[in-house]
Amino acid sequence: MSIITLLTDFGPDDTYVASLKGVILGINPQATLVDITHTVPPQDVLAGAYLLGCAYRDFPPGTVHLAVVDPGVGSSRRAIACRAGGHTFVGPDNGLLSYVLDDCGAITPLAGSQTHPHPNPLPSRERGVGRGLSKGHVSPVGPQPHRGRAGVPSPLEGEGKDEGVRRSPDGLVALALPRGVRAVELTAERFWRQPVSPTFHGRDIFAPVAAHLSPSAGSGQALGVPLARMGRRLSELLAFPIPRPQSQPDGSVLGEVIHVDRFGNLITNLRHEDLPPRGLPVFTLTLPSPRGRGLQKAPSPAGRGPGVRAATIRGLARSYADAPADLLAIVGSSGRIEIALRNGSAASRLGVGMGTVVGVVSESNHTFPQRNQARRIKSLPH
Repeated sequence: MSIITLLTDFGPDDTYVASLKGVILGINPQATLVDITHTVPPQDVLAGAYLLGCAYRDFPPGTVHLAVVDPGVGSSRRAIACRAGGHTFVGPDNGLLSYVLDDCGAITPLAGSQTHPHPNPLPSRERGVGRGLSKGHVSPVGPQPHRGRAGVPSPLEGEGKDEGVRRSPDGLVALALPRGVRAVELTAERFWRQPVSPTFHGRDIFAPVAAHLSPSAGSGQALGVPLARMGRRLSELLAFPIPRPQSQPDGSVLGEVIHVDRFGNLITNLRHEDLPPRGLPVFTLTLPSPRGRGLQKAPSPAGRGPGVRAATIRGLARSYADAPADLLAIVGSSGRIEIALRNGSAASRLGVGMGTVVGVVSESNHTFPQRNQARRIKSLPH
């Protein structure tokens, strides 16, 4: 069986997705096409990277994943194909494979490498203020080292680490590919659709390449083309540093919201193993200023201190239905901890989004703020 998945920001209203499928089926009529999503927010490469990283693992080895969130189409950004973890990925080299590469251990910048500006960078209004994507993102925890788009230092960032690597405002870095991961720049034009439109590489380059890379029985064409025939081999790809939970001197762990799903669930980079080994976990989210002037500065990583508004949740709920009709913390299907609101949107209730700081500490080490300093949320069972 030949499976090709599609992930784009094209939306359901135009003919762009149908054009991709038509090109693929014209080359490999035996292909099984699966839509991961076509509702990635327009030009939001980081959101597309997260969704691709969540979905690809659920497909069998040998699947070809066509991913197109490409604000730099027609520019000097590279078109690539990459084979990693038994899967093949086709799309632009703009950070869209960040979570895939992270799964494969590609976390070390090349010595002396430089970051690359994102082609056609978008103004902050279009990127989504409050999503941690704009150049002017304000950290909610006071002055910090330079941060990537997600707002929390990753192992690639911070004082004393890789100081020779310059980063673009979008945080892209060149990552050395680990053993077992192969990538090529798509330069073999005989596998493209002609003529190539400078505004639709998804149809004219990525879709035909994905089809040629996919195996097929009885198609009459020699498909399953080796990756090496698609172009010159690459030793590095561009990626956004993936934010890691950070242990703090006071015993807390500092994470952040890395995705907001359509239900308004705040998906964090915290996992169960990041929680305190003993005691009831207490989660604290730093909330926006009531005057709408950005996020308050918190002198403590757990969101405590004078003048700080915070939402506090005690314990983990087992399921959405088992929790009271209020905010809850739960381990979601991705294995990450989510802040949710039963039958509602936690993002709307709290007025927060990507990049929001989420602290967790054992209840025995947590000092609840005074009523005028924080917003206490109803206790939940562990």
